[in-house]
Parts: sequence; C-alpha cells; structure tokens
Amino acid sequence: MEANCVATRSPRQGALLDQGQHAVHGFRMARIPCAVAGATGLAGQQFLAVLAEHPQFEVVKLAASSRSAGKRYVEAIREPSGLTKWYASGTLDRLGAIRDLVVEDAANLDARGLGVVFSAIESEPARELEPKWGAETAVVSTASAFRYEDDVPVLIPGVNLDQARLIDVQRKRRGWKGFITPNPNCTTVGLAITLAPLHEHFGVERVLMTSLQAVSAPAARPASSRSTSSTTSFRTSRKKRRRSRRRRGRSSASSSATRSSRRRSRSPAPARASRSSRVTPRARSCRSRVRPARPR
Repeated sequence: MEANCVATRSPRQGALLDQGQHAVHGFRMARIPCAVAGATGLAGQQFLAVLAEHPQFEVVKLAASSRSAGKRYVEAIREPSGLTKWYASGTLDRLGAIRDLVVEDAANLDARGLGVVFSAIESEPARELEPKWGAETAVVSTASAFRYEDDVPVLIPGVNLDQARLIDVQRKRRGWKGFITPNPNCTTVGLAITLAPLHEHFGVERVLMTSLQAVSAPAARPASSRSTSSTTSFRTSRKKRRRSRRRRGRSSASSSATRSSRRRSRSPAPARASRSSRVTPRARSCRSRVRPARPR
C-alpha cells in the first residue's frame, strides 16, 4: 500500500514537495538543523526517538517549560526519586548527543538559523509561541491551535500534498519567512493514510469507523521505571487497593447507618391506644365465652 502511494503521486504533488524541501531546507549539502519544543513530554520524546537517527535532520536545540529550562535533557526528565521519565521505545542511549543538550525555555526559543521546529506543546501556549517561530522558519506542530485557519495547510504525507500551496498564501498574508503546518487528529491520520490508496484506485463512498479512545494512560509509565521498580510498585498498588477497600467498607457502613437513622426519624411513631380502647387478655377471654342467645 505504501508503494502504491509513492508510485501514484501526481507530478504536481512531487513538484510541490520538492519546492517545499528547497524552501524549508536551504541546507541541501548537510543535515537540516532542527529543534524540538515540548521535548520532555510524551509526544516530544516520540519526536526525539525518530529524529535521533534520521539521515536528514539533526536536533540542535531542545525546548520545554521553565521548570526544565537550564538542565541537561537527561536531568530534565529525571524524577526526584531517581527514575527517568522516558516514554518512547528503546533506551536513552539511542539519543546519542541529544541526551546532553541543555533544555531551553520554550518562551525564549530563538528559531533563527533552524530549518524546522517540531512543536509538541499544548494548544494554549502554541497559540502564542508558534507564530514567533513560524515568522523565522517552518513549524510542524501536533497542536490544534491553527488547524482551522484558512491559510494553514493540514498535511498528511502521501494523502494531500496539494494543500502545500497554502504555504505561500500563509507567508504573504502574515509576512513570515517560515510557516506553520499542524498535523490532524491522531485518529484522522491513521484513517486517511489507510483510505487514500483505496479511494484512489477503487473509490470510497462510505466509511463506518469506530474510534476507541483511552480514558487515561496508567500503562504509559516510563520504560526505565518499569524494570527497576516493578516489585515495589506492585506491593504499593496492592496496599493501596487494600486501603481503598477498607475505606469503601467504612463509608458504606456509615452511609447505611445514616440511611437507617433517617428512615427511623422520618417514620411517625405508632399512636398509643387510649385507656378505654385497650383490651386486656382477660377481657378477650370473657368475650370469647359469651355465646349468643338461642331463639325460642
């Protein structure tokens, strides 16, 4: 399927891609210097895992929040307990020299001299910071801050490269040297890449798709912490489960007692019979011995 996508790329798409490479790079004889913003987060680490051994890109700058600024990357992702928060596959050794790069504050990142900034920051700071970087160089973003702008192309490789013509429109309208191109939602990317060659060769009229999104990510623990503290974390989680069961038991007992007391308080007390209406056991026995008179 991937071969079909490459083989069926139109000449116009190929020309636009080549133009985009020349316009973005300007570094045809060497690897393209790039920066990763949000490098300490899960998405930023995925960027680093791919770019560390990339033949065309070289990571020369790392940026994150002010909490990580001024630290070497290996120190920035290390917890106070000593565990390393590395979420990508493999080990930190695959990063090579990137491990020792000093993390900058993303708010102060200077994009001049870079070929591209790979941005993995949240949408709110992206709305403020990505235009500053886009004024100087290309910005490839995972945030949704600019997905719905009229002059911003949302590009998927091998699917809609003809949308790259919006890059020139964006530059002229905003007066930038670079541009911003965000990727779509992760579910959309997988669906579009899968359906594109099918639609091109056979035609797709209707698609029924179910997306199962995770509520949380408890399994996405750092890879380095899984092997070093598996026994400790298991014991800790078992203790937590026991404590939670005890708390639930106490809370359920107290709540049931509260409900029963409320029911007692709401139900009216039975009225006491008056003295005249009381029937003693002796009176009942006397009544039972009285027989009606026989008619004569």
